[in-house]
Amino acid sequence: MEDILWIAVGETSSLEIKDFVNNLLYKTKEILKEDFIGFYLHGSLAMGGFNSKSSDIDVLIITNKTMTVGIKRKLAELLLSFSNKPFPVEISFVNMEQLKNWIHPCPFDFHYSEFWRGKYQDDLSKDTYHHLNGDVRDDADLAAHITILNHRGVRLEGPPIDEVFPSVPRSHYISSI
Repeated sequence: MEDILWIAVGETSSLEIKDFVNNLLYKTKEILKEDFIGFYLHGSLAMGGFNSKSSDIDVLIITNKTMTVGIKRKLAELLLSFSNKPFPVEISFVNMEQLKNWIHPCPFDFHYSEFWRGKYQDDLSKDTYHHLNGDVRDDADLAAHITILNHRGVRLEGPPIDEVFPSVPRSHYISSI
């Protein structure tokens, strides 16, 4: 793989950040296997304003199809062990069907941020399915994330951004911010 991350974010990307992101890419691909399509950065790291003391690493991962509950639980385990060590991760998993005919708010298969840490820990430790389940949720914030990705995003692996992500209507972007 060409060192796209290093080229794209230049000075703001220390070796520690680069290794962290590459490990996250590798580990998510290992879980998703043939359903993995692409790994894309948006937010401060992609735009060159990442602050290692206060920024999170913003990622969108695209998959072939809707995830099973088992895959969601494996991803939750990974992200609980990975996020905040040392950088927090905010990551959404969207499948191609969910992007094909854009609707707002956009549906997604799985989302992780530190806000969800306790809920996912509870589900995994108690073997419950309150939050880690087969539900397909939607997220109005995805309109902003995809808009930023279309303008300033970084593709680490997968098809080019303009071949995967729809053009988000300005009104949807505005309502999401």
